[in-house]
Amino acid sequence: MNSHGPIAIVDISDDKKFSTNVAKMLGILPHKTTVSKFADGETKIKIEQSVRGRDVYVFVTYQPPIGEHFYELLNTAIACQSGGKAARLNVVMNYCYGMRGERVTGPRESAQAVVVARALYAMGVDQVLTIGLHNEAVPSIFQATGERGGIPVEHLSFEPLAGNYTANKISTNKIVKATMGSPDVGGTKRTESVRTIVEKTYNIPIELAIAYKARTADDKTEVLKVIGDVKDRTVFLYDDVGGTLGTIRSATNAFKENGAKEIYIIEIHPVLSKGYEKDLEIVCNDDAVKEIVFGNTMPLKGMSITHPKVHTIPLEPLISEAIQRMNLDHSMSELHNPQEIKKIYEKWALMTDPKNVQF
Repeated sequence: MNSHGPIAIVDISDDKKFSTNVAKMLGILPHKTTVSKFADGETKIKIEQSVRGRDVYVFVTYQPPIGEHFYELLNTAIACQSGGKAARLNVVMNYCYGMRGERVTGPRESAQAVVVARALYAMGVDQVLTIGLHNEAVPSIFQATGERGGIPVEHLSFEPLAGNYTANKISTNKIVKATMGSPDVGGTKRTESVRTIVEKTYNIPIELAIAYKARTADDKTEVLKVIGDVKDRTVFLYDDVGGTLGTIRSATNAFKENGAKEIYIIEIHPVLSKGYEKDLEIVCNDDAVKEIVFGNTMPLKGMSITHPKVHTIPLEPLISEAIQRMNLDHSMSELHNPQEIKKIYEKWALMTDPKNVQF
């Protein structure tokens, strides 16, 4: 018996493929939701089926215009809570709105994560499900918002997926010398987490290397240097947010200049911000780069959809399992275990999309 009532899937994203797949895995149909605009541009949300007494999961994708989509999310929350009388309201943000603004760095600045948390709390959101947070402080911000314990955040780590992918590539391709690479100092902790998974869970030896910015002798130009051994090695370059991809392009060059034989790139979020096309094309056309893998936290765009080097790690199996456990108040700890996650993905055979990688 469900602890929080029957599950209802509501999606206000333009591309509903992700939530449709999740609903299919849960054995239900998503609730039809209409997003319309008045003549003056005002938003109207209409959920076409009843959500009364249901455990509702609202999906929203991080895509421009960001503010408009977040406003639609707030309207949907009201439609579910005040008008719809949902038993519980959960928001599924694969890419958490505001996660890169967890603190202020100067006077008269906003902290975007605080804005998002307060707005969702005011709209009656009970819980947030997300993956691959940029900063571990974000859940604390959500939980410290308002009364009644704020908004609990179920944060699914992407590192077990990256570790499973890396271990599979090393084993399948019989790679003898491998290194996990971070494109900057800030990403060292998450990259080390993946390295530890590969080494301890799969008993595969793998080194760690970090690209970092350094000044030239005249103190005028920044260049990338590398800490760690990459010479004649296969580098698995891991980063969380794929924006313009300039950081990845620079790190790729730095590892190559230090002797890397081949490079696999793993990115959690394919944000692919304005101007990404140039750097993506450069990276894709680099013979040393064998594959670029994104989590499908948001849809791919442009040349990333069709380029044969670009693939995705599908997150629907992980999200659907998380929703089942949240609905039943079951433990989430197994969803941070690489081998347990592998069993979940074997069940769904990584789905049928040819862009999806195998592990």
